[in-house]
Amino acid sequence: MSPLRRPSKYTEEFRRDAADLIHSSGRPINQVARELGMSHETLRNWVRAVEREAGAVGDRRERVVGGGQGRRGRPTAA
Repeated sequence: MSPLRRPSKYTEEFRRDAADLIHSSGRPINQVARELGMSHETLRNWVRAVEREAGAVGDRRERVVGGGQGRRGRPTAA
């Protein structure tokens, strides 16, 4: 950790449990964040980090149809 950053007030276990709660409960991030008394943006970042670690981002990229490009050179999804 950089000496300029303050330590997180949330443990790594809490972060994972909160992100897992989104997937297991099926409830919206805003609702869960409100229940946990935290910012929905923070919780969304944790969920994305867990998805990246699990390879979910790579799986989405594989669903691109034929490598086609949409507007602005972005791949078109199925």
